[in-house]
Amino acid sequence: MSVTPFRAAAASTTVGRMRDEWAVALQRALRDGLPAGWRESAPWGYPQQAELAVIAGVFAAQLPQSTAEEVAASYMMARPGRMLDDLSALAEVPVDDLSEMLGAAWGSSRVLGVTRLRAAVIADAAQQLVGEGVRSARQYRDAVAGDATAIDEALRRVRGLGGVSSEAISTMMQAEHRPGAVVVAHVRALLGDDGDAVADDDVLPLLRATARRLTVEPRVLLYALWRLSSVPVSDGQEYVPQTVVADLRSESA
Repeated sequence: MSVTPFRAAAASTTVGRMRDEWAVALQRALRDGLPAGWRESAPWGYPQQAELAVIAGVFAAQLPQSTAEEVAASYMMARPGRMLDDLSALAEVPVDDLSEMLGAAWGSSRVLGVTRLRAAVIADAAQQLVGEGVRSARQYRDAVAGDATAIDEALRRVRGLGGVSSEAISTMMQAEHRPGAVVVAHVRALLGDDGDAVADDDVLPLLRATARRLTVEPRVLLYALWRLSSVPVSDGQEYVPQTVVADLRSESA
């Protein structure tokens, strides 16, 4: 049976109304749950420097943000005079050379749970993205906006990268990535009984609507929710997702 334009419009209106109601409920649930300073806590990332975004994203998935920034700065100093927005250039750097560029402290570090140098993971991630036609940060954001699943799957093909790493890279690119499973589950829990009615595809539009109500960019709210869905690994200032252990096991399989 065909759907008339009137019925399609009515269904769309109903879905929109439900999302608005969920956004109000989510805003209310978050009122006392978001930590102090959450509006300023989301990393700015590297929205014009794709090479730095991939490097920082790989490190930020498992290490403090300050460490990710330190490593990105080391790479930047090792390649003076460059825009650092060409992933094909990053992909062409030999792994041994890239390890040196990442700095003495972390250049030879390995992914937790996987016996791979982070430098090798970074190089492979850059190659995968170039294979998807993504070389710059703008192209990455456009690609994620067009088909976030394809980009996520491309990154997950790299041994040592999983959903957490993919989200971290998107965060550093200032791309509006789809919320991961841990954030989706947390949003549903915050909505209580209504959470069961929220489909996976509803979560990002819901977070956009909630972010508008909170007068922040969606990426800022996404990052705050990611932290709320995480566990502290140091003095309460740095976080690792609760799913990271399972994620790492799947990456090492």
